[in-house]
Amino acid sequence: MEATNHCVYNLIILDESGSMESIKNPTISGFNEVVETIKMVEQKFPTQKHYISLVSFNSDAIKEIIWNEEVSKLKKIHTENYEPNYCTPLYDAIGHSVNKLKAQLPVDTSYNVLVTILTDGE
Repeated sequence: MEATNHCVYNLIILDESGSMESIKNPTISGFNEVVETIKMVEQKFPTQKHYISLVSFNSDAIKEIIWNEEVSKLKKIHTENYEPNYCTPLYDAIGHSVNKLKAQLPVDTSYNVLVTILTDGE
């Protein structure tokens, strides 16, 4: 087996505000496709090590569901654990997540960061 020599940090920011209720099922489907794609890419390229951070947000809270964990720890979402409500502080969630991840990344820049934002933009 080849040694891991490249890290990829995947930051997923998931809008859980009330306006997402109308597209709840497509959002769940899209999120779960992202999960499967990340897992598939890590399997396909064994020299890459993927880490996952998942943050959901609404005006009630910015929730760090999983932070810088191995991709295997990321689970799919479903209608029972994705409940859109409240308002949309999108920029707050982006700023919080990106700044926290940036502060924890190695000084060595031989890695990639992928950011996925699932929102309706309202």
